[in-house]
Amino acid sequence: MGATEVLVVGAGPAGLTMANILNRQGVAFRIIDKKGGPVEESRALVVHAKTLELLNRLGLAGRAVEEGQRMGAVALFSEGKPAGKISFLDDGADDRTPYPFALLLEQDKTEQLLIDGLEEAGGRVEWGTKLLSLTSTPDGVRATVRRPDGSTEPIEAGWAVGADGASSPVRHSLGLVSSGGTTPVVALPPFYQDHANWLPLRYAIDGLRSLLFYDGSLDAANLEGGWRDSLWFLGESGSIDCAMSGND
Repeated sequence: MGATEVLVVGAGPAGLTMANILNRQGVAFRIIDKKGGPVEESRALVVHAKTLELLNRLGLAGRAVEEGQRMGAVALFSEGKPAGKISFLDDGADDRTPYPFALLLEQDKTEQLLIDGLEEAGGRVEWGTKLLSLTSTPDGVRATVRRPDGSTEPIEAGWAVGADGASSPVRHSLGLVSSGGTTPVVALPPFYQDHANWLPLRYAIDGLRSLLFYDGSLDAANLEGGWRDSLWFLGESGSIDCAMSGND
């Protein structure tokens, strides 16, 4: 029977961050995930100042900023007309945080950054390892997991951390209910796939139909498929000069 101080279930951003923290503090842990390996797609793309401050404590913020794209403001357009602006910069921001900006860094890149940091410090994720059951014991928890070769292993731990997503087996084992639902996602038309360097987010949410672009301007008349209900232009500086024309 395996034994550890903390069992982390789920190797997404939350679980990987927890594993990095435990590793730096010298706490014995195991982190498992039923997936066969790291994700290759992004379900999120913005890292905010407080998250960067945490990554800095893990020695990873510099790499994140180097790999990502700083964003000072977002300009919103609807039906070809300016609809508003969200600024991430204000007076005194530099005094409150060393990261006075939002950082465009896709989720898969953020996770890989955390995996690299964990492995460089001697830790590792046990991929392809699925939690089958989790029960309380007088000294903590007992878990049963299925390993990649199909065998099962009991694990005794003082604590279990549930970082296993919306369908969390950890949450279900505690009898906790999660309210909410899912939003259908559709693939981008070929035009956008051909210009994927513009898109830190590779999909649009059906109904909102939002597209994200980096700095610069775009002639909406050149867009295809009626996907210009809502365009967000992302700029590193607080002022964004974007031009749009054309309506469906």
